[in-house]
Amino acid sequence: LTPPSIRAHAFIALGKLCLRDETLAKNCLNLLARELHQEAADTNPSVQSNALLVLGDLCVKYTNLVDRYLPVMAACLQSGW
Repeated sequence: LTPPSIRAHAFIALGKLCLRDETLAKNCLNLLARELHQEAADTNPSVQSNALLVLGDLCVKYTNLVDRYLPVMAACLQSGW
């Protein structure tokens, strides 16, 4: 199992790559959204926060790809971790 700090940094790095490549962004959206689900046993607030940050950045650049994940993002923000 990868430590949460490494996973949190990995999500930021992945997000930076996704901002440069739309195809990669499209392929990674499910992975990013899955991290926001509170029910997952191995969720960590720093990992969730970074995944949400990446999704927010992707929403600015690729709105048409991310708009279907907005309810998941909103639910994550409302849960308060």
